[in-house]
Amino acid sequence: MSTNLLDATFSKYKENIDSSGLQCGLGQDITSKDKKKIFLKAGTPLTEKIKNQIQQLNQEGIIELLNPDDNIEILSPTGSDELVNSIIKIIKSTPVLTKYQLNETLKTITDYVKTGELPKKMIEHLTVFSKCNDLAFKNTLSNLVFGTHIGIANNYSPSELYELMTVLFFEDIGLSRLDINMKNAKKVHPILSKEILVYAGIDNKLILESVLQHEEKIDGSGYPNQLTQIHEYAQISQLANQHSKLIKQGEGAACLLGKLYLLGQSFDFRTSNAKTRIYESKIQKVLLKVMQEKLHSPQQFINYGNHLHQELSKIIMWTNSEISKDNEIVTIQQKIKNVLWVDKHSSNPFYVSSEQLKDLTLCKEFIIDSMSFLFQISESANYLNCQLHKPIELNGSPISRETCLNLANPLYH
Repeated sequence: MSTNLLDATFSKYKENIDSSGLQCGLGQDITSKDKKKIFLKAGTPLTEKIKNQIQQLNQEGIIELLNPDDNIEILSPTGSDELVNSIIKIIKSTPVLTKYQLNETLKTITDYVKTGELPKKMIEHLTVFSKCNDLAFKNTLSNLVFGTHIGIANNYSPSELYELMTVLFFEDIGLSRLDINMKNAKKVHPILSKEILVYAGIDNKLILESVLQHEEKIDGSGYPNQLTQIHEYAQISQLANQHSKLIKQGEGAACLLGKLYLLGQSFDFRTSNAKTRIYESKIQKVLLKVMQEKLHSPQQFINYGNHLHQELSKIIMWTNSEISKDNEIVTIQQKIKNVLWVDKHSSNPFYVSSEQLKDLTLCKEFIIDSMSFLFQISESANYLNCQLHKPIELNGSPISRETCLNLANPLYH
């Protein structure tokens, strides 16, 4: 079942086990070729003496080791309780969701880990991965939590969530067998991760292909195959990975989801030109849903809708002001008008008055449109401010991209 790449990385796998301080033993009995004589019983600790003995028996042709992986196992692999505790510990130290968002997501992950359905070999590799590359392992857990939350928000069925979590949990497991300083190790790991899952007995094609694709981006800039069509699980994985990168770069929580939203934007609002994106726009709708999770009661929706209405009405006032005769500024003002309103005598964005926002259905639609608009103009705001020095103003103050992204995220209002 094992391929050449899996066998080729076996020596590094053993080295990672040894350097991590983990104890390993024989995964199966070492017998003569005719299976009639047992030389060493499964579970025997793999001391240096035992390793030399096995190597000598193999060289003399007395035994035949068809697959080196079958002859090694971690004697104390990470247990399910340890895994769950690791996840909770990581999330507490580097929160990727707000507290009230975490409850259902952590329960879903806990149930997944504790089902006992995860193959033993995958848990062994995960244990080695956690010991030999702690930073990447912590990143995996953060991605698991955020990506699972996206799956829940996308109304995935239990079986779809199981598939997604398997992808997120084991997509980087190939790093357990690689030297992270090795040339092209980064580009090899998705292939190796897929092979480990196959070796462990995973035959679900969606899981295997999504693991192989998890570093791909639909603009073709990913690896290992520079694909432009990838499964939704792999796109969610890429989204979670970008989320982790922004956190590491010190991105503030209020703007975080907005910047992820823009990674799926297919055109530039200011120039109307197409732009590259790393995932399909349908996932943007899921992010909008996640951002509204703080709004539970009808009154909360109405209050936030009114808040957006007031701010967008001020932007309309700015579009009516003759701040410059510069054609580019006039063009941007007109574009904003065309999106927000048509009647030059109106100051109501999207034809909606604040009184109409008492209708909850209409209010929710207004919030979605307003959030999308704010994301679209966020980069234009920086351009007007920094390049043309004629910024959009709210309450007499210039607004930036961060101002728009913050305003569009009710989680932080």
